[in-house]
Amino acid sequence: MKVIIPETFTPIQKICCDYIEKLIEEASNNFYAAGWLKDIELELYSDTFKNKSRYFDDHIHENLIICSKEINGWVMWCDINMSPSYFNHDDVVNRIETINKSRIKNS
Repeated sequence: MKVIIPETFTPIQKICCDYIEKLIEEASNNFYAAGWLKDIELELYSDTFKNKSRYFDDHIHENLIICSKEINGWVMWCDINMSPSYFNHDDVVNRIETINKSRIKNS
């Protein structure tokens, strides 16, 4: 699967999106034995910008920060059956906040 990204992205930005996608898939497969774990990309995003990582060593963690800054966003899946897509930082943060509010409301 290829990440759906803006046509204006540079080759480096495209590589960064692919890199983030592969690491999300790796975390899902290696740590949860699942081809895709719902919202793991949001968990990884949060961990990355809280300067911690449960899934990757420091070198990979640093690379995720660099790639995310390069694309000014993150890679996420809207649906398990769809290709991953690029989202800017504001969209990712808003999605995380919506999920957290929903969890609080339902608890």
